[in-house]
Amino acid sequence: MKWRYESSPGAMRGMRAYVLINTRPGKARDIVAAVARLEGVRHAEACWGIPDIFVEVQTADEKGLNELVIDQIQKWTVWSGLKLTSW
Repeated sequence: MKWRYESSPGAMRGMRAYVLINTRPGKARDIVAAVARLEGVRHAEACWGIPDIFVEVQTADEKGLNELVIDQIQKWTVWSGLKLTSW
């Protein structure tokens, strides 16, 4: 897991992670659109090459980070075209 604590004045303190997603061909745009709507997602972008999608997330604590990545993003593996997530 890649993370860091935010320490700049006025910034939300907590956990920040970068989630790397590989998809099946033709699914990246739909997944980027869905992931970008999740609370805690700061940025989601389709990429060329591997990974297919790069997502920056930020939550108040590690529990929130796990809930966002595992319970919301990774659960799409079964139905949406995700092949693999790394964080």
